[in-house]
Amino acid sequence: MTRPRCAATIVVLCLVAPNSVAAGILFSDPSGGWDYTYLGADDSFGDDGQFDALDGTWQHNENDGWDGTGPTDGDGAPGGVVTLADPDGTDYLRIQDAGDPTAYGFDEPSNKKIYIGHNILNTLPDAEPAVLDDGITISFRARLSTEGPLDPLYNEDTPPDSEPWPAQGAGYEIHGGGRGQFGVTQLRSDGFASQVSFSMIRSDESAAFGLDSAGLIMNNHADNSFPGSVNSNDPGQQQLFPIDSNEALTEWREFWITIGESELIDTDTHIVNVYMDGGSEPMSFCVTEGPDREVAYDDSAYVVLGMSSGSRWGAIDIDYFSYKLGLHTPPMAATGDFNADGNIDVEDVNLLLVEVHGGMDDPSFDLTGDALVNETDLNVWVNEIKGTWMGDANLDGEFSTADFVQVFQAGEYEDGIAENSLWHEGDWNGDLEFDSSDFLKAFQVGAFEQGPRPAAQNVPEPASLVILLWGSLLVLCVYRLRNGWTGRAAQLRTSIETRR
Repeated sequence: MTRPRCAATIVVLCLVAPNSVAAGILFSDPSGGWDYTYLGADDSFGDDGQFDALDGTWQHNENDGWDGTGPTDGDGAPGGVVTLADPDGTDYLRIQDAGDPTAYGFDEPSNKKIYIGHNILNTLPDAEPAVLDDGITISFRARLSTEGPLDPLYNEDTPPDSEPWPAQGAGYEIHGGGRGQFGVTQLRSDGFASQVSFSMIRSDESAAFGLDSAGLIMNNHADNSFPGSVNSNDPGQQQLFPIDSNEALTEWREFWITIGESELIDTDTHIVNVYMDGGSEPMSFCVTEGPDREVAYDDSAYVVLGMSSGSRWGAIDIDYFSYKLGLHTPPMAATGDFNADGNIDVEDVNLLLVEVHGGMDDPSFDLTGDALVNETDLNVWVNEIKGTWMGDANLDGEFSTADFVQVFQAGEYEDGIAENSLWHEGDWNGDLEFDSSDFLKAFQVGAFEQGPRPAAQNVPEPASLVILLWGSLLVLCVYRLRNGWTGRAAQLRTSIETRR
């Protein structure tokens, strides 16, 4: 874990305290599920001041400038809120703050500041409103908007001519006392409201604040106590989770974030741990809570979405936004469930085989954290995650004659058809072929007819391996049935490419 980026004069020891709607793609849901998830599929305008917007649990009030329309709608001001869908069927919410349309003659509400809140206590009526102090975990999947419906940029400094929306997207900073694209507000025990927020920001945008990277920016760690200098352009210590390129912000990024009070520093400082894209090691930061609470005035706690500056602009796509009270680290138990169906089975290992062979190094299939997807990841899936042996074609936990029966009945052993075999058809090394190299890999451990995988096992002598290998080839002669190509590998390849 990377140590918190606190002021140099402070020495800190930071500790991370260790089913509802499913949300995550690269992260599994926490134990017991999220307390609430917005899935991006609803864009209801609702009534002003009522909690009936989006999926029926969000509120926009007089501080919010959304006019009920979406980008390129044509019936309202530029920008707005709309639900869209990717080609793979992923529904997501797009929020575009197009700048200041009022400088170009548009009436209010003008979509120049969009800020929508969800009352946590409406979902969890028994919860205490000091959710940041008590600890909360949020997760969201988002990207900067660059394709599809986007209105031009209405820069308040350049009327009367609007500009094309930036092709590289437009991020946002922390402003207005702790406001950002994603935020959590609380009611402190002293009766004051406070907020911690996060925004995706490009490197050329963060450079204005003395930073040199794209990433996820959050409240500053202020040199003074609450309410402190928490905005990105304030003199406090800026806090940025770095992302390697601006282009990476235009692709889906999945975040898991824990926020909790740090009494080791002072009660106005919170420790934020940020995980990204299924990673198991967080980067830790110290932030100071901001005083803004523009989304509401009651004695409650909220999660908030939007971009609420009257002069800045930005656009973001949101696949989901979840929260759960308490500090929860991402569960690792479901690693290897690549199709996210809750099962670790042959469909998952077949998907992994296609990825190993394809060489695309998709991070969602990287089980070792080395930025590669190769045979080592296959070994981890089989031996550590599934807890079985190479050669266990039917995944019953044993490498036995039954596995030979299954793979030879598939009829694909050295059948001359390129890349047509998967795990249950005899490919155990990731080349999408069933040939002698698969036997060599399966027999090198000496697990044939040895039962389920124990914590430790004795490896047979090499002579035993040779006998078993030749025995398997004899079984091949008996069971080899050429039934033709099932086409399953090609179907999985097509499925993965479509999903990308």
